[in-house]
Amino acid sequence: VDSYGDGKNQTVWVYENNNLKLVAESNDCLLARIYRFTTLYLGMRPNEHEYKVMGLSAYAKTEYSNHIKNKLKEIIKVDGLQITTNNPPTNLYEFLTEIYKGERFDNIARGIQDLVEESIENLVINISKKYGIKDFFYTGGVAMNVKVNQKLFELEDVEKIIIPGAPDDQSIAIGACLFYEAKNKEVPFNSVPNMYLGTKIENVVENDI
Repeated sequence: VDSYGDGKNQTVWVYENNNLKLVAESNDCLLARIYRFTTLYLGMRPNEHEYKVMGLSAYAKTEYSNHIKNKLKEIIKVDGLQITTNNPPTNLYEFLTEIYKGERFDNIARGIQDLVEESIENLVINISKKYGIKDFFYTGGVAMNVKVNQKLFELEDVEKIIIPGAPDDQSIAIGACLFYEAKNKEVPFNSVPNMYLGTKIENVVENDI
């Protein structure tokens, strides 16, 4: 689930017979774009400070933000295995400005966060029920939202979910290396066992802290 892509910004792939099979796709998934413009509206830097909006959402109560989420849902629809849109606005930023006008900043953050959480949860549940799948690999820029990821870990329909340490565009370079390895068997697949590449805490002496 991403903001943009090569003609697709939300896809579902199923692994079977040692191959990945594309079973659903959408280029009308507006979740990341709404989040980006919400970040801009709140006076922060889009494509960088979305994590601040995510953190800010925890300070609002749903009783004050649900109406914002429901207005946003007018252009978001989870249809089976697709996240798509109903009547996309001509100018998304202006559409959001009308919704957010006069609203408190924390309620705005909670509204968009709840929308994303519900949408991704519903998508994963639909996939699980259709294919009997309980093991997931989830990536894309939206996968950087750790509050959404926590909700996915808690779903009964999910037994295992893998989210890479760099699920956004950085993963393209990593994927290129793994693809090369698969074709040429020259790069050890386990050459980077995890994303924790810093100094182990027991190796740091007191004077270094």
